Amino acid sequence: MALTIPSRHVLGFAKIISLPDEPMNALFTALSEVSPSLDLKSVASAVASRVESVPRAEINRIVRAILSLYSARAYPDVPSSSADDFVDDIWEAMSQSGRKELLVTEENKDRIKARLKRLLSLEALNVVS
Repeated sequence: MALTIPSRHVLGFAKIISLPDEPMNALFTALSEVSPSLDLKSVASAVASRVESVPRAEINRIVRAILSLYSARAYPDVPSSSADDFVDDIWEAMSQSGRKELLVTEENKDRIKARLKRLLSLEALNVVS
């Protein structure tokens, strides 16, 4: 099953791509420290309170986009694969989306793929999905 990026998550993925490293690292830290919860809003709120450099609305979009990855990976039609393979599938979906917000230069490819892989290792969001 080929992955696609739903239009409702394009802005979240675009922010994951475009966010500078420093605020992204703060986001990773906040996401790794937040208590696992089934309530997406409480996770996003807890993260937003710890990452003041990123507007709350953008954090909500990012968390929702990340959650969509966890949900897609758990979907029965998505074959079990390594995190690297799944990130490659996400990369392909972004590249083939036709959305300019999701295009990444070749020089940034490894950095963005590493970012996606790191996002897929977050326990708090694994519980939410």
